[in-house]
Amino acid sequence: MNEGAWICCVDTKSALRPWSFERREPGARDVVVEIAYCGVCHSDIHQVRDEWGGSIYPMVPGHEIVGRVTAVGGEVTRFKAGDLAASAHGELVPHVRDCKATWRTTA
Repeated sequence: MNEGAWICCVDTKSALRPWSFERREPGARDVVVEIAYCGVCHSDIHQVRDEWGGSIYPMVPGHEIVGRVTAVGGEVTRFKAGDLAASAHGELVPHVRDCKATWRTTA
């Protein structure tokens, strides 16, 4: 298993703190991205504070990332190790210039 470390919140009142966890092994359709930058927007703050309800903790705020692909599963065809990739709102795009695309990427 791969270990990860992030900054997370554990409830609506506590300050952000370090959090360690173990990742599962990547699957056939997974893309592994080493995150270089992460944006935190106001919707992340609403989620951290559970202002919209339904927040699940521990929570790692920040859903807009840019990084490098470090590994891909055997069924992935749109990405390869070394590619620059970005994710906004859970959609992985093959090139940073495509970040505004609204299509959902498939393997």
